[in-house]
Amino acid sequence: DNITIGAQSGSQKILDLCNRGHSVKAVYKAVELTIENGLSANVDFIFSLPNETEEDIDLTIKLMKDLSGMGAS
Repeated sequence: DNITIGAQSGSQKILDLCNRGHSVKAVYKAVELTIENGLSANVDFIFSLPNETEEDIDLTIKLMKDLSGMGAS
């Protein structure tokens, strides 16, 4: 079984601008809890969001790598 988590971005600025209602920290926690409970975590991201900078993209790539290291796909 798997759960899809809509992270969308690794940049808190972008999450706030898009009114996502969650934090980057909450994404880490959601993946952690999912894996701890024996489920697969699939995480969705969106690139080219309005006002997204190279720094925001770098933060998203970092989050992707971190979550992959935790066992997410």
